[in-house]
Amino acid sequence: MHFTTYSMNLLPYEDFYIITRSKPAEVQALLQQEVTPGPDMRAGFLGTEQPGIFFSGYVLANAFSFRRIQARRNAFLPQIKGETKTWLNGSRVRVIIKPELAVTIFLSFFILATAFAMAEMINDAIVTRKWDDDILIPFAMILASWLLPMFSFNMESKKATKMLLQILDGEIVRK
Repeated sequence: MHFTTYSMNLLPYEDFYIITRSKPAEVQALLQQEVTPGPDMRAGFLGTEQPGIFFSGYVLANAFSFRRIQARRNAFLPQIKGETKTWLNGSRVRVIIKPELAVTIFLSFFILATAFAMAEMINDAIVTRKWDDDILIPFAMILASWLLPMFSFNMESKKATKMLLQILDGEIVRK
């Protein structure tokens, strides 16, 4: 088993390589064993997971795109995409982990709207020369809307990265 260190990014995005001794065709076969096609229909009504397969998505011609299978709903499950290329005595698998586009768009609009509201409150406080604790509310909303996805993304990213390292028996090389 290989160990690696994780660092927390300021934005929910990771781009790294996994170096493995397996050839690209073997990497594709290993990933196909762990990926079920299409959306995750395996989680039961009461949230029970079925053992065996870790990811839902596709693996095609040295490229892949999937999400980790989880029994409960989680909007912050990251999308994992990548490609496999021949590398020295094996393969180099590029892995990009990022949130779903819909989550990114929603959070961007929410943070932007809250920032405008906070700017208006600050402007009003400057004009009226009356500072109120209410200005802290939008700041707390922005902070919470950044920290919650970051915490969830990093937690899920670590789990997915650990599973990929176990499946591919490789080591991470950060850019």
